[in-house]
Amino acid sequence: DCIVSETDEETCDEDEVKKEDPVLPIKPVSSVSQSFAEEAKDEEENNLILGTPTSQRRRSGVPGTIGKEAVLETKPRPRFTALVTSSLTARENVAVQKFVKRFNVPYARDFSGADGCEVSHVIVHQDEETGGTPRTMKYLMGISRKNYVVTVGWLLKSLREGALVDEDEFVAVGDEGPKKTLEVLRKPLDGITICIKSWEKTMKLDELKTLATNMGAVILSNLLEYTGVGFLVVLVSEESYDKRLAERLWGFGAALVCVEWLIECVSTYSCVPLYEYFFHVELRDSLLSLDFEPAELFQMPMDLSQETNAPLQSNHVKGVSFGTVL
Repeated sequence: DCIVSETDEETCDEDEVKKEDPVLPIKPVSSVSQSFAEEAKDEEENNLILGTPTSQRRRSGVPGTIGKEAVLETKPRPRFTALVTSSLTARENVAVQKFVKRFNVPYARDFSGADGCEVSHVIVHQDEETGGTPRTMKYLMGISRKNYVVTVGWLLKSLREGALVDEDEFVAVGDEGPKKTLEVLRKPLDGITICIKSWEKTMKLDELKTLATNMGAVILSNLLEYTGVGFLVVLVSEESYDKRLAERLWGFGAALVCVEWLIECVSTYSCVPLYEYFFHVELRDSLLSLDFEPAELFQMPMDLSQETNAPLQSNHVKGVSFGTVL
């Protein structure tokens, strides 16, 4: 038999993997579970979202952080209830099959859960060379939902020990998000109001809205719904950038940035400075010529160390109608 261990690659050859059958040998507890072959097909599409290894991705060059460090949680971390997988190789899927069979745990195909059990763990692939994890939607959703986002190593050690081991050693690295989401009390985008006007073709609007909501932001269907409560951020894709809209929004104290800003916020579980994601280069440069630091211009004036959920007020846009901006 193919024995799962830390030296899995040495003990499992391709013939043995085929022998195990990529489809779960038993029906998982979840009634919504499907074959790993179908899951792999979904992941191939899912990887198109923002799947570049995190160590190779752009980082904001703005110094400083937004507010003070958030409060650490003191409540117990969530126990295991169900798992989903993201971007796993054939060998890693073998380990998942063995784990599900050995511990008789629910395997869910998505975050709708399994047999009434809410997903608590996201099992991800970690690149051996870069140490990064592909930013698939499942990866991002797991962070925003404050799930455990762990590597297959957690499954392997649990199988070896015959019991579920502590996850801390196996939390995905490359981004700060997987670890920080388990520690930070307040949601990073509390006090932020977001309107998504356009998005990348590889993303779904409902999923982007869910990410933003999970992170604490208030979502608007259109700019006319804005009442002046919260710092307004309008997200658009690069293809649909509108220079006139960017100028008008900034005049009202709001910001027009690319959708990638939200992805970066989720990946790092923080409110990322807007500087590198601000589209209007000329306006940005003219603002930077003033006696302000980039951090002062593009970071949110909020203190994440406060536990209050009081809304953030924008000094420029309270009571302003955006009917003339659309």
